[in-house]
Amino acid sequence: HTMSRHDIDFETIGKRGEVLYRNEARAIPEVKIREMLGQDHANSVEWHTATNHFRSMLLDGEQFDVIVSVSTGHHEEFLDSFGKRLLGVLSLIFLITWGLSWFAVRKGLAPLKMIKDRAASVTLSNLNKVIPVEQVPEELVPLVSELNNMMRRLEESFKRLAAFSSDLAHEMRTPVSNLLTQIQVVLAQNRDAEDYRDVLASSSEECERLSRMISETSMNPNRRKR
Repeated sequence: HTMSRHDIDFETIGKRGEVLYRNEARAIPEVKIREMLGQDHANSVEWHTATNHFRSMLLDGEQFDVIVSVSTGHHEEFLDSFGKRLLGVLSLIFLITWGLSWFAVRKGLAPLKMIKDRAASVTLSNLNKVIPVEQVPEELVPLVSELNNMMRRLEESFKRLAAFSSDLAHEMRTPVSNLLTQIQVVLAQNRDAEDYRDVLASSSEECERLSRMISETSMNPNRRKR
């Protein structure tokens, strides 16, 4: 009795090797039958037709042997299709992962870009322009706070420097003006030696005053006009 399925074929072989029954549409080649008869019956062989692949096994019986042939073509097609689908899914996962990673990195670096842009826009006229702490992640708050404190210290230092320069210019203006006035007066007309000595003595006093002022300033840069 012969059973049949769309993916399994049975062939009956006599003990002398003659074929008692076979499906001519998918008959196992004679060379494969001889190969199986000469081997351990538990072993299988593979063979193919123009359109399909098969695997056959010889089952030993008392009066005849049975060759069971199983079509493996649809399994190979399934594996090939599965491999292509798996590759497609992995490619899609890679693209999604890459896109999310790019978005996350860009979003994560956005506060640093904002800090860089703010730092690049700092000038002497806008040292009071602080970086908003509420716009940065919690991890960057200490850094932003220190940068803001640094900006405040710089602003205070520049204010002190500007005030110091103004005070110094004011204090030096008087002796320089006195020197210039005295020199212009004495050069306006001919003078005797005594007048020149008086002007030079007065100019010397003004120069000494300037010298003391410069010395005090170099020793105490925070000096203010009294």
